[in-house]
Formats: sequence, structure tokens, C-alpha cells
Amino acid sequence: ATETEEFESMGAAELVPGILSLSSCEADSFVDFYLPVEFADGASSSGGHRRLGASGAVDPLKNNIQFEVIMDPDARANPEALKMYLHLDGSLPSDRAETEIFATKSVDGVLSVAVPDGGVSLDAQAIFLSVRAGAAAVRFKVVAVVLATELEEDKHSFGEVCPGSWVYYDFPVHSSGGVRFDMTKYEGSVSLKAMTEIKPVRLTYPFVTLNHDHDEEVTSIYVCGVADGDHAYVGVKGGAHCASFQMTPHMLAPGDPCSAETNAEVEHRPQEDTTVALHTGSWVYGHCDSGGWSPTSFKEVLTKDSDPNNLLIEVEVLQDEDAPGVLDPKAVSVWAFDGDVPPPLAEREAEDGYVGRSLEAVGNMHIIFQNYIDVKRVVDHLKESTTETEKSVSFAIKCSEARGRVRFRAMINSVHAGLALDHRGHGEVCPMGWVYHYVDLRPADGTYASLGHRRLGGSSEKKEEQAKHLRVSFRLLRGGVYQVSTRRDYPPGFNSANLYNLKLMAGPDPESTVAFGEVVEYEITLCNALDHKNYIGIFGDESGCAIYDIMAEMMPVGSPCTEGATRIAHVSASGQTESATGH
Repeated sequence: ATETEEFESMGAAELVPGILSLSSCEADSFVDFYLPVEFADGASSSGGHRRLGASGAVDPLKNNIQFEVIMDPDARANPEALKMYLHLDGSLPSDRAETEIFATKSVDGVLSVAVPDGGVSLDAQAIFLSVRAGAAAVRFKVVAVVLATELEEDKHSFGEVCPGSWVYYDFPVHSSGGVRFDMTKYEGSVSLKAMTEIKPVRLTYPFVTLNHDHDEEVTSIYVCGVADGDHAYVGVKGGAHCASFQMTPHMLAPGDPCSAETNAEVEHRPQEDTTVALHTGSWVYGHCDSGGWSPTSFKEVLTKDSDPNNLLIEVEVLQDEDAPGVLDPKAVSVWAFDGDVPPPLAEREAEDGYVGRSLEAVGNMHIIFQNYIDVKRVVDHLKESTTETEKSVSFAIKCSEARGRVRFRAMINSVHAGLALDHRGHGEVCPMGWVYHYVDLRPADGTYASLGHRRLGGSSEKKEEQAKHLRVSFRLLRGGVYQVSTRRDYPPGFNSANLYNLKLMAGPDPESTVAFGEVVEYEITLCNALDHKNYIGIFGDESGCAIYDIMAEMMPVGSPCTEGATRIAHVSASGQTESATGH
């Protein structure tokens, strides 16, 4: 068995860096996850992007790895509703709580724990994470935030750290003199210390603390007297709230002013208007005041090399410390614009000024989405263009006049469009919008393959002896979906000639197809799928965002096939089948 099969046989679900995984945990029980790791030289990548081993696994020596568990809004009144435990020796102990690396209390609805520097066993092929619920079942999202440790001179690198955790940055020195690290902390609180040759493991003088949670703060810290070949390190420790920041190293020539004593100073200023690039699977924090716009806006940039997927920009209001458990769905509104955010405030709300907006949160989450077709259209245009190299969409957040200061966080979540055969993917679809998946079974270099180049038959097999029909397992984990449609070679829509339309919330008994406390599962068949790009379109219901998973597999050779869908089971949130019904 492969490592993946072995880990999944333990009941652990794989985590993909930067991709939110959606799950739930029954009362007083555990749910396990794993992140593949490999100690190997990977492709060169820095500036805040993760570095991977040769197989695509994460190299713990070259990355900061932080796990975050984001509790469902309904559970956040109890900060101890979940606990999380980290296992770094490559195995899952029978007693999941048998570890010294754990988190037992959430802050702003998030539990977080970072992998200690050098803490992963060199024999490990995976890091395991166990999540445990207390006296009540809890739904949650989990993400592995993976950011490269190595910094490049004069280049901005993005960072994130949560309470109590350390993240480290390494700058390889290429000349004698000194190094100045400039940090801009956008939101939250952090402390940082710089050293040469060894990484800081505690905050000793001189160090600097940036603890004005709601303000942008700027500081510079120095490492002096370095020589070519040295390494300068910065350790960043999380404060009271999760923080997002930007780190930039600059070389100082011999004779330039350099004093580590200045590392105990910080420049504090009210937050200025700034635009921050969103990173997949990593939160960026901000705030706004009554009736005003947040000084922080956000940007998503597409290039000709971007991988077309479904993109969801999520903005979540954080818990009000003065009124815990009270979340106002209209506390903020989110506005999307082509290109940069218009500076004149009046232009932002003009009907011809914005391209999308969310005025009211559902489940405490504002969502603005671009589906696979939208993204692919932009990427294809950039590939053909001789003048344009990138296209951006920006987002601005405005506070309700009925509220005072509101803290929030934003993240871009990628829902993969391409499905690999026999691999279950996770997705999310929000009100009145399509999310698309596809299984590409067109010939590629003489073999039949979907994503990942999975062969469907041996080279000696005749085409008529190969599997032809496709079976898709669609499991609705939470919420309601209006419709699921299939189409060959082109994405489905309401006015297209679809192969099949599975009407859920549009059907005669919509209440039976809403997943609350149970999983609603359908098996969808696509006949004669070989040689085609097979699309599955999912349209969100107006009741709120829905969470699902989806897996495609080839039906056995010679199997009869009828286009359609069968409801195969009601499954409890714990994964146990309760009853099977036809529909």
C-alpha cells in the first residue's frame, strides 16, 4: 500500500497546504488529519510561497507550518469546544492526547498550533493532527498554513502567526555589513527578535513587541556585524490575537548605521490605506470603524500561469469582545472591483463602480466568488494577450453605521475544478452561483487520463475493453444545494443542453435534501465519458453556503449505464450510515 493508502486506512484525511478542509467531530471523539512531509531539496520558491519536496510533500526544514482549526460560528461562544493535538514522529498514538504540542482554547474562534523548528522526526512521512470535541458535536474547518522560511533581499514576504506560536525567517547573507529587517504588522499582535547564526527561542532583550491589535505598526530590527555566508534569523511570536504581517530584508554596507539596541523601538501609527495580496488558505486581518471603510483592502492577481480553479473570497467578522457570541450579519459589507479599489469613496458604491458585493453575511461569512469558467476566461485571455501580463480583482470592506469598530479577517479559498479519479475532493458553493468540477478523460499522449495522468487501461487493451462510464459520488455535508448538473465537453448552465439535472432545493421535497446533522449522498452517472471532458456544475441555494465533497471513479468494464442520479444513503455526521433510500 502507498503511504496515502496507509494513512487513510487509519481514518486520517489528507490536508493540502492552503486548502480548507471541512469536517465535524462528534461529542467526546477525535477526527484525524495528516500533512505529507519530505526532507528533500524542492523547487526554488520564496517570497511567502511554500517550498515542497520532490513528491509535492512539504519540507519542514524550509517552511513554517501552522495548523488552524476554525470553529463553526454556532460553537464559538465556548472557546474550549474543541482541542487539537499535533504528532510529529510520523505515527498516530492510540492515545491522541499523548503529545506536548497541543491547543485547548480558541481565540477569535480559531485554535492554532505551529510545528516547532526541528521538531519533525527525520523518519516521518507525515505530520498528524487530531481534533477532539468536548461535550457537544462541532463542525469546523482545518487548514495547514505553509510559508517558506527563506527571505530574499529587498523582496516582501507575507507572514501569519497566531497566539503563542513561533514562526522563523532565514536570510542568507551574501556580503559583510549588517541586515535591516523591515516589518509592517497589519493587524493583531506579535513580538520579534533577530539574531545571527542561531534562531531565537525566547524573547530576551533587545526585542520588540507590536501589540496595538487594531492598528498598523511598522518597525525595523537589525543584525549587525555579519559576513558573507552567515545566516540572519528573525523569530516572530504570536501575541493575544492572530496577526498578519509583511517582512522585507535589506543589506547594509559596512559603515552604515547599525545597532541592535534599536531593536527595542517601534514606530506606531494609525493604519494607512494599503492593499494586501490574499494568499490561498491564509487569513489576513483588518478592521473598520462605524460607517467607514477599512484602511486595508485586498487583491487577488491572476496571470497566464495561474491554475484555473473556483475561487471564493471569504470575509469573516471576528467575535466582539464586548459582546461574546453576538455576531451581526450586517456588521460589514464587502465590495469587489476590477483592478484597484477606486480611491474616491463615492465611486465605490456607484452601480457602475463595483463588479460584486455582499451586504449580509450567511453563517457569519461574506462570500464573493469567481468560478472555474470565470477564472479560465481571464487566464486564457492573458495567455493570448501581447500587452497584458496580469489582471486583478480587489476587495474593500465597509462598516455598518450601527456598529463601532469591527474586526474581521479575509482569505481566498481555492476549490479545485479538476478531479483526480478515485480521490475525494472538498468544495463549497454559495448562494446563487455556480461552482464547476470536471474529469478530463480525453486522450493525452496516447493514454486516457484524468488529472494526475491515471491510466484507464493497459497499452495492449483495446478501446472497447476499457472502462467508459463515470460514476460521481456527491456528498452534501452541510446546507442546501439548488441543483447539480452534468454536461459533456462544456460547462452546464440553466439554459444549456445538460446530460442530467439533479434538482435538490428545486425539487418536490427540499427539506429532505438539506444536510443538517446528517450527510445527504447521491451517486451520479455519466455514460460514455471516455474521450470527453466531463463537467459537474453545482448551483448554490439562496439559504446559505453549502459544504460538500465529491469523488469520481470509472465504472467497471461492461457495466450498464443510465444517465441520472440515485440517492444512496442518509449518513450521520460521524460517518455512520443510518438508512439507505431510493429517490
